[in-house]
Amino acid sequence: MLRIKLVLAAFLAAVPAFMVAATGAMAVTTNAIPGGYLKTSGNKIVDSQSREAHILGLNWFGFETQNMVVHGLWERNYEAMIAQIASLGFNTIRLPFSSAMLSGTASNVSSIKYRLNTDLEGLTPLQIMDKIIATAGSHGLRVILDNHSRLPDGNDGKWYSSTRPESQWIADWQMLAARYAGNTTVIGADLHNEPSGTWGTGAADDWARAAKAAGDAIHQVNPNWLIIVEGLRVHNNQWYWWGGGLTPVATHPIVLNTPKRLVYSPHDYPPSLHEQPWYQASNYPNNLPAVWESHWGFIETQNIAPLLLGEFGSRLETSRDVQWANKMADYLETKNMDWVWWSWNANGEPRGLLEPDWTTINQTKRNYLLDLIERTD
Repeated sequence: MLRIKLVLAAFLAAVPAFMVAATGAMAVTTNAIPGGYLKTSGNKIVDSQSREAHILGLNWFGFETQNMVVHGLWERNYEAMIAQIASLGFNTIRLPFSSAMLSGTASNVSSIKYRLNTDLEGLTPLQIMDKIIATAGSHGLRVILDNHSRLPDGNDGKWYSSTRPESQWIADWQMLAARYAGNTTVIGADLHNEPSGTWGTGAADDWARAAKAAGDAIHQVNPNWLIIVEGLRVHNNQWYWWGGGLTPVATHPIVLNTPKRLVYSPHDYPPSLHEQPWYQASNYPNNLPAVWESHWGFIETQNIAPLLLGEFGSRLETSRDVQWANKMADYLETKNMDWVWWSWNANGEPRGLLEPDWTTINQTKRNYLLDLIERTD
């Protein structure tokens, strides 16, 4: 089995272990989740036959930006990219979107080369999302919808505002749940990306209260979806990675009216994205498993609910990031935990699995993710 090396020079010099067709030819993922919806059993996600199922995914962002469409369509055909994702062994795409995108018109869509994507011309952002989801399903991929922000290109952590109340956020989710009801390609709702607020206070900014309200409302329309809940940016004046602060679950877990549908989803990133106190510790990186366990890993250990690492990623260009990545791979293997890498995109930070030509695969990241796929069983 391929193992990412702790020595960066050796890592970068490694011969690629997996060659990927640059054309994105027709392919169906070999790690496809069996048909039907997913549910939870203790700390695991299982399929419709109660067999353990694993989400091995990529984030493909863009619907949450001013473009109101997944990025890269200025370089390639969307069907070819989805086929390429499937050919690489992933089985899930997490699609970030903004609340504003849901009511966007065809005139709001930008940065598509229609010569390469003729069937998208004249469509609204939501109609394009329909196309992405339909094509993903045809390749054996599943989709998680992620309400990344209220407005394009910005996220203050709030799922509500003075002009867009919580009730509208919930109504938006109900609309999506109804739109994709019966479509087993869409398996869940990541309710809001990296929320900022309180937990269990009963206040307007009580994220636990709002998440339960949204999850229960979604299940009134579509009881089959997984409800994915991220952690707080800060809790009791203790900062962690945005989306990663799930410590209050220990004393105040969310309980949905529909059982066996709740998944908690932390985010975690390496030193190159932002320095954190634990990255400065003298015993770094050996201290990382304890940090992760205290902030979110305990949820799996204590059999509270399953965990989905909804965002993590790195350019893998520094020795410290490679150390972080190795420890994370070991930790995910220990937990036999599901994950979604940030990201597929050739743009953004950290730049994703694709090289700037939007076709070539970065082999360093590919080797690392192939190792993760092989470790998850």
